[in-house]
Order: sequence, then structure tokens, then C-alpha cells
Amino acid sequence: MNSTVDRTDIVDALIRVGQQGIAGGDETVLDEYFGPGFVFHGPDGDADLAGLKTFWAAMRAAFSDFAVTRGHMVVEGQWVGAQTRMSGHFDQEFTASPVGVLPPTGRPFALDLLNIFRFDDDGKLVEEWCLYDVRGMLAQLQPAPQTDIPALYQGYIDALNERRVGTLSKYVHDPVIVNSTPTPLADYIAVIESNIDAVPDFHWGIENLQIQDDVIAVRFTDTGTAVKTWFGIEPTGRPFRMPEMAFYHVRDGKIGSVEFLLDLDAVRAA
Repeated sequence: MNSTVDRTDIVDALIRVGQQGIAGGDETVLDEYFGPGFVFHGPDGDADLAGLKTFWAAMRAAFSDFAVTRGHMVVEGQWVGAQTRMSGHFDQEFTASPVGVLPPTGRPFALDLLNIFRFDDDGKLVEEWCLYDVRGMLAQLQPAPQTDIPALYQGYIDALNERRVGTLSKYVHDPVIVNSTPTPLADYIAVIESNIDAVPDFHWGIENLQIQDDVIAVRFTDTGTAVKTWFGIEPTGRPFRMPEMAFYHVRDGKIGSVEFLLDLDAVRAA
């Protein structure tokens, strides 16, 4: 590489070709950056510049807000090592995946790469070695497995009523949104345990359950007998029946949010 080209120029050019050439689709920037006979060595084999241009065009078409960013870079003579991230939202059909055409998922996507670049004496990129997690890439691109929401919710309610609250991580995200507040799962479990401590025979009785898409709506009749002060209500020794309404949102196979309302007047009146 020409000794008059300093590290700053190399780094700036690598960032620019990612932003303007690969992500932006500027053919002039790409053609000026890559040298004749360029060869790419990747997990799926070798490719030339024309092959990469086709791949990048497919990514721009499939991913809205497609971006190429560089992380740490190490420059040593004609060699450059770099971290690269390609990201966007998978909103359109992707025609260049290793397993064929994939339909959009609407989810965000990020692919982290490790690159080693070799430049010629004129500062042109002539060879690249690239590593990335192909399996992880496909996991992001392929549709998430369909969740059996009725089974998920029944498992959750059974865990509560059978006092298996230590297994709630199977059914609930960490953190979970509780009445619009992000809550660590451990804190959510602690509240449930506190309620059970005050009302040892507390039972969540489902009266009506409706599921639409990823939303669960439930009407309960909760029953129990308080033995300790609960929500500021002194125990009377008498059993209560308390209406409760709750909405749950399921994402990625688990409950992601809970919104509930208790009719505590029913407890006071018991």
C-alpha cells in the first residue's frame, strides 16, 4: 500500500464504502474502492465483487433502514482487521439467504461480522476474509415458531395455583411489563409470593378467557382467606370471592406484559 496513505484515510474510506457503497448502493464508490480481481472468502465460499453487489442489493431491498457500521479497526501495512455490523428491519422478501427466498418477519435484524482486508499498493481492496454466524443469521431471518398461547397460559395459571412460582421463567419474560411498569421477573415473583403468604389458599379461578392474536383477556373470580394484612385490609378469617380482570401480551413465546385490576372492595365486604 502506498506509504502516503495514513491510518485515518484507510479507516475513513472503510467507513465510507460501508455507508455509501454497501448500504447506500453507490456503484461509483464501490468501483473506486475495490481493485481488479477482488476475491471475497466467506462462510459460504468465495465470491467476486459482482456477486457481492448482488447480495448487497438484495439486503437493501429486504431490510428497511439498512445500515453498515464499523467497530474496532486495526491497520497494519496492507492489512486491516475490522468489526462490522449490518442491520435493518426485515420488511420485504429476502432473495439471497443461504437457504433460498425468505418472507419478511417485520423484526429487527443485526449481523455481526469479523473482516480481514488486504489492499494493494494503490490502496485498492483486493482480498477479504469474512466470518459471521450463519446459523444465528438464519435464526433472525426465519419466522419465529408459533406459540401455543392457550397451553402457555394454562401452564402459567397452573404454576400459580400449584405454587410452582419458581418455574415462571418458562412462561414470563424477564423483565416483564406489569401495569405499564418494567419489572424484573424476580420482583414479580416476590409480589406473588407475598400475596400467597398473606392469602395461603389464594386461587385464580378463570371464568372467561379470550385470545386474539397475541393478546389474552381473562376474567377471574379469585378466592381465598387472608391470614395477614393484604393490600391494607386486615384479615377477618372469612373467605372472599374477588373479581379480577387481566390482559396479557405474548411475544416471542412468553408473556411480555400484564395489566390487571382487582376489585378489593369485594375483599373488604367479605
